[in-house]
Amino acid sequence: MPERRVAFLLYEFPSPTQTFVVDQLENLLAHGTDVLVFVRRRQYTIAAAAPVHAVYERIGWRRRSIDLGDEEDWGRSEQLRRLVSRALGAFARSPAETLRLVRRVSAESGPLRRKLAALLHALPFTGRGIDLLHIHFTWSGWDWETLAHTLGVPLVVNVYGADVALADADGAQRNKALFARADAILCSSRYLERIALAQGAPAERTRVLHPAIDCAFFSPDPAPHVQHPPMLLSVARLHWKKAHADGVRAVARLRAAGAKFRWRIVGNGPEEEAIRALVCASGLEDCVEFTGTLERSAVRDAMRDASLFFLPSLHEEFGVAAAEAQACGLPVVATRVGGLPEIVEDGASGVLVAAGDADAMARALGTLLGDAALRSAMGAQGRMRVQRLFGREVISEALPALYTSLCNASGGAGARSLAPAH
Repeated sequence: MPERRVAFLLYEFPSPTQTFVVDQLENLLAHGTDVLVFVRRRQYTIAAAAPVHAVYERIGWRRRSIDLGDEEDWGRSEQLRRLVSRALGAFARSPAETLRLVRRVSAESGPLRRKLAALLHALPFTGRGIDLLHIHFTWSGWDWETLAHTLGVPLVVNVYGADVALADADGAQRNKALFARADAILCSSRYLERIALAQGAPAERTRVLHPAIDCAFFSPDPAPHVQHPPMLLSVARLHWKKAHADGVRAVARLRAAGAKFRWRIVGNGPEEEAIRALVCASGLEDCVEFTGTLERSAVRDAMRDASLFFLPSLHEEFGVAAAEAQACGLPVVATRVGGLPEIVEDGASGVLVAAGDADAMARALGTLLGDAALRSAMGAQGRMRVQRLFGREVISEALPALYTSLCNASGGAGARSLAPAH
């Protein structure tokens, strides 16, 4: 029997770009923590042919996820209907716990409207044996800040990037309200931690929890071979934050200087058409390859085939792909933005340049392409660094230990007996 049951709350799930949440969930299952995923809006479906389908199937996402519905679309009559339906469902799962919830909410101060909203949010969680609430991305908890208090369980908030780094004034205020309620705020990098602290996260409850990198899976090719010509690799969504256009300009300068290479771009996104057009306009069609999104093992194989990893981003909250590339023994040329300096040790495991500086990118790429020994030395240094700082063996114990600490400190949160999930 699992030691505890945790509720993940996400605004969207499943999502083709949030497999790091699945990695965290899978690690928790391996450590004896059961997880239910409550979804505020199910925007995507994962088709069987999609590269990430196997990732989600591995954790049984359908039986683990509970669709809360998009309440932004509900009128007053629909809210009332949902409230009654949820109350009946909760009562069927656990009459005693449902009555305790109603009494607790009724005893709170404030207008009836606020109490009904609290019940509407809390009832789907009631009677499921939830011991702790874990909100992924701050916006998943906007307007639901009091949910953990209503349920009587500890609250963990995970900050990943755009939820704080690109928050406007209103978003920052909402983040502050959520942070004030949290028992722990987890940030994917020290860069994000600084932003969260500036938005009101209490320092004593805020810490860094880097994404765990599976260095056994992401590892150098056991039978390495030399690429002729060398292969540059980029793995990132084709999105303005990733600045592929700057990468194209750098590669065009590299080509004009006489360098021989290929550039493989893995990923898709809203900028794909524009980037393809820029590649053609730059006369690079014969050396640039677009693969689209690849599944995990194909990404690993692409990293093993490459000579170096190239990430010209304007914004990069952590840089999981850069860490995975280093785990595969690749040196990295990247920009000095966000969390990348925490991953890439400039001059040791790669080269960092200013964002938007295509000339500096071209020089760094040219230096590494022309020196196989330097690539090998930096690649070895990078793998050791990722294993030491971000390896799954290093990171995997931290979250279960935090859950245990918070639940013990709360005196045993939630319903201790594990009730049925549905």
